[in-house]
Amino acid sequence: MPHFWVQLFVFWDLIFICISLGHPPHADNCYIAEDGNCVRSEPMMYWRTHSAILFLSDAESGGFEGGEFFYGHGDGGRHRTYVQPACGRMVTFTAGGENLHGVAAITRGRRCALAIWFAHSADARQASVLNETERILNKVAPKTTSKHEL
Repeated sequence: MPHFWVQLFVFWDLIFICISLGHPPHADNCYIAEDGNCVRSEPMMYWRTHSAILFLSDAESGGFEGGEFFYGHGDGGRHRTYVQPACGRMVTFTAGGENLHGVAAITRGRRCALAIWFAHSADARQASVLNETERILNKVAPKTTSKHEL
């Protein structure tokens, strides 16, 4: 049975402005070349194998409109299957080009979700990405607990 490394990032639209503007169809471990192939190389986080989004709010509790998660398929992801955010609902999928996905624009309020990425093995690039992410987040929201307290 493979072991998975887990990367956890909380996406708040306050910090990552693009989430309130929506996020176009994309894959989590590759970029889609002009010929439609999924290219797993830098600068993409190509080591990711699976992804999950856990919704932390919904339209009623979060007071937002829009922000639906969608799977894109056909013609670069233009055809969409929408998943309504509901607190506690999770969507999971493989991270490659076979699962293009995105987020519709939020038209009112704030939507919160936890994005989780899995990998089959540790990679030195992962550590550098996590360290850089931690550095950026510490600038925006200083630490209130130590790593040992978590």
